[in-house]
Amino acid sequence: MATVYRGRNSDGSGSSLKMGVSRDIRDITARIQATPKQIGTAAERASKETLNWLRVRISRDLAGELGVVQKALKSRMSVKTVGEGSDRAIILWLGTASIPLEKVGTVRQTKKGVKAGKLPLVQGAFYKAVYDSEKKVWIRAHRHRNWLGGNNLPDGIGRLSSKQYKSYKYHPAYQAAGVGGNYDNSRFPVMRLGLSIEDRAHEILKRWSRQVESRFRTVFERNLNHVVNNERK
Repeated sequence: MATVYRGRNSDGSGSSLKMGVSRDIRDITARIQATPKQIGTAAERASKETLNWLRVRISRDLAGELGVVQKALKSRMSVKTVGEGSDRAIILWLGTASIPLEKVGTVRQTKKGVKAGKLPLVQGAFYKAVYDSEKKVWIRAHRHRNWLGGNNLPDGIGRLSSKQYKSYKYHPAYQAAGVGGNYDNSRFPVMRLGLSIEDRAHEILKRWSRQVESRFRTVFERNLNHVVNNERK
């Protein structure tokens, strides 16, 4: 049975889909006589094929539902198998940190703001190199003011973490103490913008977790039949 859970690794937050395949292997090898080597070969091939099948469908669904290009998700997905033979399990990891807006698709600067890919126009945003030579999508902090409860950004779009921007320094109470930054009368600070994908990604993994077991069974049985009938023991 496949399980989906949230967690973290060295690259940040994400969701994992993990499925043990020992029961499926036992059920099928009870009907098809095979050597341990043949079972291992078929399980290895079926695991790779199933993971590739899963990766393609999750990437396609997530890109379509979010309105982003699939290449923005490619580097966020990793697949692996653990264990051997009947103890094998397959794991897909999907990093769910927000996607920088300049990565979701073609960026267009207009007089009113920025439009990235198929996402709604972000009024007041701009596409420019600010702290380095690479162009990114930014917005001035006073246009956002999320500490006042008035998020002026489209749903799903928010600020990315940045070493140059510390929101608490621009809170009115912090400014009243005379130690904050002046966000109303300056072009700075600016906040880099990104698209949140965490909840949507988790739901899509859960959706495909209901189908991945039957897919593995089909692929493993086909591979095992081929190994037994067409390859040397």
